[in-house]
Amino acid sequence: MKETILDIKALTLQIAGKCLCANLNLSITQNQHWGLLGKNGVGKTSLLHSLMGLREIDSGVIFLHGKPMSELPRRELATLVGILFQEHTHTLPSTVLETVLLGRHPHVQSMLRDDPLDLQKAQEALQDFDLTTIADRYIDTLSGGEKQRLALAMLVVQSPKLFLLDEPSNHLDIAYQIKMLDLLTQKIDGQNASLIMATHDINLAARYCDQIILLTGNGEYLSGPRQTVLTEENLSKAFSYEIQSVAIQNRTLFFPV
Repeated sequence: MKETILDIKALTLQIAGKCLCANLNLSITQNQHWGLLGKNGVGKTSLLHSLMGLREIDSGVIFLHGKPMSELPRRELATLVGILFQEHTHTLPSTVLETVLLGRHPHVQSMLRDDPLDLQKAQEALQDFDLTTIADRYIDTLSGGEKQRLALAMLVVQSPKLFLLDEPSNHLDIAYQIKMLDLLTQKIDGQNASLIMATHDINLAARYCDQIILLTGNGEYLSGPRQTVLTEENLSKAFSYEIQSVAIQNRTLFFPV
């Protein structure tokens, strides 16, 4: 039986009197890939931030590995949950390698020296995410796509049990979108971890996620298997625009009419 990583009970979120989600109940087990969909402003980012403990919830309880998240020390929380922010603001004058090593901070045993295992994991991530040749460059010299790959590499070396991804395809061209998400999902599965991926791209969610949370507005939502939630009717309602689908080579693609 697979272990439950995240258990959400009757979660309600509001911003400035607007209800983003009401009475959200969700259970996520090992090796599940969840897509988080909905139009702009519906609350995808706020929900991810709440699951990371970066935003207070209005009511409900969030359990991580059976413990209330509100009771977990910050360091323990950082070993369980990692987040890829939609936008990255790097202010430290650090190199690419030094930045990737920051992902190991929750696991560091000594502040005086780098552990050889941490260095090994960082070097492997640099190679996996095509960053080896720029390992010594300072991050303020990087392009948007390079910064996004760096953020993904740092998240992987953190090795959390739950990966929260906010628009992971930002700044990546089509080839890198597929290559990086293929790699990331392989790494997550190899760690018996799970992910929640917030995205505006229905087709990326359909490609990489077996379960879907669809925020439909006014606090309402649909959740469940991809085939059940991602229908023309549900998507058209959620995005307030007619969405149609077409089956091509064992995939279903969605497009606005």
